[in-house]
Amino acid sequence: MDIYTYPKSRSIRATWMAEELGLDYQCHFTDVMSAEKQVPGKNQKVPVLSDNGLVIFESSAICIYLAQTYGNGRFYPQDPKKQAIVNQWLAYIISELEGPLWIILRHAVVLPEAMRQPGAIEPAKADFLRAIKVIEQEISGKT
Repeated sequence: MDIYTYPKSRSIRATWMAEELGLDYQCHFTDVMSAEKQVPGKNQKVPVLSDNGLVIFESSAICIYLAQTYGNGRFYPQDPKKQAIVNQWLAYIISELEGPLWIILRHAVVLPEAMRQPGAIEPAKADFLRAIKVIEQEISGKT
């Protein structure tokens, strides 16, 4: 099993899941800024998992695959109804929380200064705060 990664990226999700499951894997640090990067997968981004001929990109898909394949019900339920709830929250986090955070990060530090649009940051913050309230309501009073 091989996991292609880059520091300070969503790659940590894939390696963290592999570690939690006690899996034997090779970590390949990939310079995503390099034009010569060699990453399996269709989008040339990390993380990428290669497992017995199967190549998967996108951190959430990798984590679900690892948990389903090697977790024996740990981290990801086997009941389809419970899976649907987990998938719902994964999709919500990716679309409603990460989207605004990525906009903020891009326009604050990632993009070259000439391409940054500081006016995009405040609306993204408002979107994030609105979305996080849904999660706060969901977990309120729960352990």
